[in-house]
Amino acid sequence: LESVVARDATLRSCAIEKARASKLPLYVCFVDFSNAFPWTDRAALWLKLHGHGLGGPLFDWLRKLYSDLEYRVVLEGALSEEFSSLIGILAGDSISPDLWNVYLADFKPPGCAEDITLGGRFVSHLEQADDMAIFSTSCEGLQRKLDYLWHYCSINFILVNLGKTKVMIQGHSSAFASPRHVFTMHGAPIDYCTDYTYVGVTFSSTAAAGARMFEKHYENKAKKAHQVSCVTFQVDSFIGDLPPLEGKRLYTARVEPHLTSGAEVCPDSTMSLLLPHQQVQHTFLQRILGLNPRCMRAFLFSETGLLPLAYRRILLTLRYMAYLIGLPEHHLASCAWHECLELFANGAHCWLGDLVKVLDRLPLAGDKLNTGMISGEEILRVSDLVTACAATHVDSAISKSSKGWLLAGRTQFRGSANHSPIAFRSYLLNPIAAHRKALTSILLAEHPLAEAKLRYAERGQPAVPRRLRICRLCKVDVEDPIHALFICEGSEDLVKLRHTFWTQCRDKGDTRDKGLSIATMPAMEALHALVTSVTLQRKLAWFVYEVLRIYQGTEMLTPGRAEMQTASEEDVPVAASRRCALDVLL
Repeated sequence: LESVVARDATLRSCAIEKARASKLPLYVCFVDFSNAFPWTDRAALWLKLHGHGLGGPLFDWLRKLYSDLEYRVVLEGALSEEFSSLIGILAGDSISPDLWNVYLADFKPPGCAEDITLGGRFVSHLEQADDMAIFSTSCEGLQRKLDYLWHYCSINFILVNLGKTKVMIQGHSSAFASPRHVFTMHGAPIDYCTDYTYVGVTFSSTAAAGARMFEKHYENKAKKAHQVSCVTFQVDSFIGDLPPLEGKRLYTARVEPHLTSGAEVCPDSTMSLLLPHQQVQHTFLQRILGLNPRCMRAFLFSETGLLPLAYRRILLTLRYMAYLIGLPEHHLASCAWHECLELFANGAHCWLGDLVKVLDRLPLAGDKLNTGMISGEEILRVSDLVTACAATHVDSAISKSSKGWLLAGRTQFRGSANHSPIAFRSYLLNPIAAHRKALTSILLAEHPLAEAKLRYAERGQPAVPRRLRICRLCKVDVEDPIHALFICEGSEDLVKLRHTFWTQCRDKGDTRDKGLSIATMPAMEALHALVTSVTLQRKLAWFVYEVLRIYQGTEMLTPGRAEMQTASEEDVPVAASRRCALDVLL
């Protein structure tokens, strides 16, 4: 289904770009058939099937199936008697679209010089099941095709819904300045539209090229993804907090398809259109991790194993390109691909040009896409580079941020130690939500300790330099996670809790392959070892939860005005605009 939607959108967008490059308008009529399947004349269908050479048991079985069908009508609780019908094929049946395709296969409007050529082949109409689009570069050419369509429908028992049939102007900008021609079917005028959804992709009537042509599609899919995301989290009222792994699966199955819709045919050359999609992704992942909207974006991907949406959509575009180059030469989508190559070679705007523009935006660790020799191997090479670039991007963002100091350089133990910038972290599998969120907050700088709470100016309190975020218990060092978990001795309860924790860790066997006890490691190494230890992760989450409870039982220390005034200028956090500092690719 995905490739079917992308193919139709590819043909339409390529026809539009070809018309624009030729400085011609493109008039498109989207035809709506009233009850196409229920009104299909069966006698005509069997005749057409036989004319295409279909016969034998399958043909006899289909005729037998439909001849034995009987219907009843339910109205206000009353049930009618059984009756038979000589028209209609089953809506929702898997074979019905194929039957309709055969029924409409003899629709062949007369060609003319105004028709668009894609890869040397004239293309003037597209059909997908009961959806039809007819186009021409001249008003007269489109009107002749509409006249032919009306005549064809009248002798094939097909009813056109004139109220839902629309005309759209696309192509060169000159078409939008000239007076609008009145197109008719059987004397009835056809209305113009500014956008129309054809086979799942919404096109807009605009002289702008590239992603702007799909602006309405971006908008619609962002709204739909937001709605699905909100509905997904309604399960919280029935099951409690949605676990991260299950949340990730729901995101992949229900939300991401809307966020990536159209990625194959619309490279994100205009990043502002992708921003609402990214916001939906960020909000969903923040919810399943238990983070607030001010959290660092890179954490959303480093902990869940999901790719940033911008990278994910690029990979889908590359995968679709691999599909296109593998099609046989006679395939219409292959013709569109060859036309795209020609447009790109001539310097005209096209799908491939947008993809190259998007790839140029990435700091790929290797050669960019070789447009002169595009092959399956070349696409696979670039796809691997994009995936590696996403991992490097996330890893670099974490290592450069003061929020990511606990995660910088950590290793993931999967038989052997390796560094995985993007992976689903096993500590998120903890079934106790309070413990899991406590550990997540410590690792991702969303904890209630002074190191995070005094980072920003809020509620009249200015941002506090890090060296002045003093521990509320010992009043000696900076109140950060390492200090609170492994160093602070300002509370007897905290010291006893830490002793109990290490004792329980030793009882569970807290050694690595060299036999070194985690308790004797440096604090940072110990934290990384505990987080990646399958046997100690849940114990660590419990320990973090209890430590934070102890700290929250005491009021946080905030420096006085005099202390703030004595802070040197280099100690004061830079008051930069967060929006300007955000990376558009994450």
